[in-house]
Amino acid sequence: MKYSAGSIRHIRDDIWQARFTYYEDPDDHTTKKQTARNFRASSEREAQQEKARIHDQLEREAEFAAFFPSEVSSPTTLEDYLMDHIDRQEGNGSIEFSTAGNYRSLSKRLVRYLGDIPLKKITTAKVAKAEREMLENGLSRCVISDTHGHLRRELHRAVDEGIITVNPISRMRPPKVEKKDKNSLDAETRKRVMGIIDDMVESRLTLAIRMGLCEGLRNSEVCGLKWEDLDFESGVLKVRHAVVSSNGKVQEKITKTPASRRDIPLDPELARRLKRWASRIYDNEPQQLRGVYVLGTEDGHFYQPSTLRWQFNSFVETNEIIGTTGKPPTFYALRHTFATMLLQAGVDPKTVASLMGHTSVSMTLDVYACTDPKAKAAAGAVLSQVIAER
Repeated sequence: MKYSAGSIRHIRDDIWQARFTYYEDPDDHTTKKQTARNFRASSEREAQQEKARIHDQLEREAEFAAFFPSEVSSPTTLEDYLMDHIDRQEGNGSIEFSTAGNYRSLSKRLVRYLGDIPLKKITTAKVAKAEREMLENGLSRCVISDTHGHLRRELHRAVDEGIITVNPISRMRPPKVEKKDKNSLDAETRKRVMGIIDDMVESRLTLAIRMGLCEGLRNSEVCGLKWEDLDFESGVLKVRHAVVSSNGKVQEKITKTPASRRDIPLDPELARRLKRWASRIYDNEPQQLRGVYVLGTEDGHFYQPSTLRWQFNSFVETNEIIGTTGKPPTFYALRHTFATMLLQAGVDPKTVASLMGHTSVSMTLDVYACTDPKAKAAAGAVLSQVIAER
């Protein structure tokens, strides 16, 4: 099969159509046919380039079909392909169950909006249409971007495995994600929160809040913390475990990456309260509680992340806590506060990145450097003073 060079026409706005002629020869009766592809382009030049790419894709698909028998090139559906790969990865231990759960969620969303179609039937236009529908249904651009990235990676793999000849979205960009400031607590609100929990009866919630504010721990890391992770003599908290949930299933996992396995200076006041917690709740010394979760129940179960989330949200609502973005903070905002507080205190970004478990300093600066409005105002005052100098 040989396709013509094709032609393009402008349909509306940024929608274009490429049309190609080709010939089939079933039972020695040559048949002339046409095929069309719709796509997006911002100019005629870009449309011509996209037409050339589509032409190459059609030629490759035709060549692939000619070389392989029908049983080899039989259609592999999107859902089967995605789910089979996830099952294999989880089965051989290359991904953890939480990652597998995230991939399954992304895959189900793709199937829901694209349909369970053969991989070779996926086109740029179909993916663009699916992503527009996601936006119309209220999904965030960040979620759509993650879904797009997952599909692109899987289609690249399908090309490597010879299931399809070309990735139709290799050059397609997902919806642009707008950067938003992270919600955290300013200095006054942080002090007020600390004052509130100082006056409360010690509980798993009050200790969890201290771990978020004073150690920068994630929700999952607070719930997964064990007594052997606390070195009271050296004054170090070791992040080695986390409790994660996926598809309704909750379990502990061991932190494996070098960045996530980190040691954080243990706040002396927090250390004192944790020792008292061990002796009061467990009637024991911390060193005798190896394998026991710090904030777990007396019968050995971990503190549920969903329970911590619900209790913290209730705490925020009851005490009318508002973050730097003008919205009630989530538990994760305590971690944002920890990082912002360190940077504002002059701790070098590389050290902050290591305490946060970030893989790069640029991520730390990009996410946390400018979340406090008062810090921005102070920077503006300094800048005005410098500019005014003569």
